[in-house]
Amino acid sequence: RRPGGSVPWIWVLPAVAVVLAFRYVATGAGTWYAFTDWDGLSDATWVGLDNFRTLVEHCPDAIFAQRAGQIAFANPAFYRMLGFGPNDDVIGRLVESILHPDDLGQPSSRCFAAGTDAYPATELRCVQRDGELIDVEATGVACEFDGESSIVAVLRDVTMRRRAEAALRESQEQLERRVENRTAELLRARAV
Repeated sequence: RRPGGSVPWIWVLPAVAVVLAFRYVATGAGTWYAFTDWDGLSDATWVGLDNFRTLVEHCPDAIFAQRAGQIAFANPAFYRMLGFGPNDDVIGRLVESILHPDDLGQPSSRCFAAGTDAYPATELRCVQRDGELIDVEATGVACEFDGESSIVAVLRDVTMRRRAEAALRESQEQLERRVENRTAELLRARAV
């Protein structure tokens, strides 16, 4: 506990050594060490911990921890991204419940839902609380969370980017068809 009795809470970013509220120190290599000397932390360290907490709470990307396929922690952006209210029961929910049912058989979705192994950036379709589909990029890192083996994931909503890419492809295809049609018309006109 820090001075005043509150317990620090933060998120671990890759390649950054930080102290987790659950008494573990993480190294950039993903190794965790027990940490018990809270009284030995400097004021600067407490400020750093508060800064990380602020980062997680205000991060536009959804961040959540999962154990054995269940959500153990979620930041406010997770709630917003998936359409949950602040009082909705998210902790303990099965991770697969946020995935599109048609995707559950895919290897990337199975790995994501199981929460047993880290995974590189992968694209998934998630289902919001109201049933709306969103496309997300997900990255998961293995760590120990609250004394148990866990996966901490970051989700980025890429739905608008995917829609813009699809619209651009469609526009390019239409332009190519127009050019082909106009070229064919010009060739026919020359032949006469």
